[in-house]
Parts: sequence; structure tokens; C-alpha cells
Amino acid sequence: MEIIVMDSDTRKIQNKKSTLEMEIRKLRMDQERMRIEMENKKKEYDTLGYQIIKNEEDMKRLKKKINLL
Repeated sequence: MEIIVMDSDTRKIQNKKSTLEMEIRKLRMDQERMRIEMENKKKEYDTLGYQIIKNEEDMKRLKKKINLL
């Protein structure tokens, strides 16, 4: 009888361990996906910052041209 209970407990523990392994795997995949997404957002942010600076410089240059006319 005791062996049956221990066997059942062992199976429950193994199932719980398997479930946790799957959850950990999923979380690692989510973490990697978020890391990649963050890198992409950072690149886009940097690009937009560069475009703002470039546009401001172009506007200054055009204002100077207009003032010369």
C-alpha cells in the first residue's frame, strides 16, 4: 500500500516538474522575444532621433537661404 502511495506521489512530482520545465521554456522564449523587440524599438527610436536632428538642420539651412533672398 505504501509503495502505491509513494509511486503516486512520485508521478505527481514528476508531472509538476515537467509542467515547470515547460513554463520555464516558455518564459525564456518570451524573454528572448521581448529582448529582440526592445532592440528593434531602440533602433527605431535612434533613427527617429537622427531624423529629427537632420530635419532641424535642413530647416535652419532653408531659413538661411530664404533670408538671403
